[in-house]
Amino acid sequence: MNVEWQNNYFDEVEEILISSAKYSYEENLRFSYKRTEFESRLIEYLIVINIAKRLFDWGWHKLIHVQLEYRIKDFYNGAFPEFSMKPRLKRKNHNPIKNKSGRIDIALTKEPYRAYNYRDPIHKSLIGIEVKSFSNGYSKIKEDIVRLSEAMVLIDEIGENSIRASYLLFYKKLDKPNQIVIDDDIPKMKNKVLIKWEATLEEYRKNYTQLVYDFQPIEVKEAALAELKERFDPDFFDHDEVAENSGLVMCYLIKIKRKNYKNAG
Repeated sequence: MNVEWQNNYFDEVEEILISSAKYSYEENLRFSYKRTEFESRLIEYLIVINIAKRLFDWGWHKLIHVQLEYRIKDFYNGAFPEFSMKPRLKRKNHNPIKNKSGRIDIALTKEPYRAYNYRDPIHKSLIGIEVKSFSNGYSKIKEDIVRLSEAMVLIDEIGENSIRASYLLFYKKLDKPNQIVIDDDIPKMKNKVLIKWEATLEEYRKNYTQLVYDFQPIEVKEAALAELKERFDPDFFDHDEVAENSGLVMCYLIKIKRKNYKNAG
């Protein structure tokens, strides 16, 4: 059975990523038993598993498979069939130049209609997803953007690259330790991150002209001083206690898609 990738699948996958990002943060709070709702430590595999489980339920009837810790080598090479009979061609070696043993947090794949064309790997690559918690730095996120972008721009005369899109999800706590966040701070903090990443993605837009990069902020948890005044009487709570319960936690979704998308299975 040949089930084609549909345009509405992009929105559905993105909605799963966004809702899972928010849910995972709340679940992490329940598991950590902290007094504050603004935690700076988030267990990364908890996010990955939450996303994977929801994608599994979503993809089951679409014949789309969810692969955890998927080999980057298989993701790259699975963008093309291994060989074709008409014309008689063999796929190039599309192993990544660096870190051939690396892995992608989540990959969406499918069993191809003509399965005999795929042997190593046996699945066709569709979507790559990387997840980063608070602990990962700016440079690590950029490395993931590059290797996902490189996968999408691969070309081979044997056929069209089957990777539909790639996504990178990461968290950031915008307030500083012991900072009481006031209402005026919040838009400034949000805008600072937005400006930084838009400038960063503009460089990738120049380097990978066939791809489109979008940056979507996701508000996870927000509490400013005005709200806290109703909950924490200054006669009974000191500065540190109020600061601990104010804050701004954001998640960000980087979307990488093709400029010229064709609906292919």
